[in-house]
Amino acid sequence: MGTLPFYLTAFALLPLVFGNDDRAIAFSPAEIDFLFPGPFSRRDLVVYKMVKLVLGSIAGGLIFSLWLRHFSDRIAFAMIGATLALVFINLFTTVIALARDILDEQRYAWARRLATLGLLGGAAWIAWNTHDSSLPYTKALQEISQSPVARAATAPARVFAHVFAARSWGECGMWSAACL
Repeated sequence: MGTLPFYLTAFALLPLVFGNDDRAIAFSPAEIDFLFPGPFSRRDLVVYKMVKLVLGSIAGGLIFSLWLRHFSDRIAFAMIGATLALVFINLFTTVIALARDILDEQRYAWARRLATLGLLGGAAWIAWNTHDSSLPYTKALQEISQSPVARAATAPARVFAHVFAARSWGECGMWSAACL
């Protein structure tokens, strides 16, 4: 579980750094033609988009779990953890897009620059601390993960990493519930 929170945190923050040109809740032209004339409330349309996002995350989680398989003892735990992590990442990206739509462009640009500087600073700090170490990269990264700054930065991802590291179905269920 030592390095997985770093990978999940970096993956979750990529949309913040590189941005996303789509609006938070955007509908395709086909969805507009089919859904908007129908007897659906705005809430129904938002729920439809969120369910579509979760279903896409489930499909992506199954593929993502193959890459993250070596972090788990069981492929089922890797699938559950990857799916929950992707749901979180996609919902986090949606929240960022909603914040971008609410904030004016200048404030969002400053927040994005600060986040990018923070990420670059964190990556430089990790590189600096692992470069001079006589330990292998992953062992040095595990030592860095024990620092208070790294623990705070990766705290949300640690919950998902516990799903991967679960030893039993009960433990996996408990940590999955915490993820939800």
